[in-house]
This record gives sequence, structure tokens and C-alpha cells, in this order.
Amino acid sequence: MLLTLLGVAAYAVGGVVLFATAHRDRPLITRLPPLAMGASAVLMAAPLVVG
Repeated sequence: MLLTLLGVAAYAVGGVVLFATAHRDRPLITRLPPLAMGASAVLMAAPLVVG
């Protein structure tokens, strides 16, 4: 379980880094998918933490 949570955390951080380092001149809609994928991975792992 710990390995899964570490993987999810790394995936979420990677999504935030991609969002933050994307070119600012690009529209938000093209920078949003990595952030959304990281958030969805965190939400899918939430039952592991809660239950």
C-alpha cells in the first residue's frame, strides 16, 4: 500500500510540475490535463488512506 501511495504522490507532483512549467503563453485548457490527471490519481487513492 505504501508503494502505491508513493507512486500516486509522485504522479500528482509530476502533474503539478508540468502545469507550473508549461509555457505561460499557452491557453489554460492546454495546460490543465496533467493537473487534472494528478488530481484524479489522488482521488482514486483516497480510499486506501481513509479505509
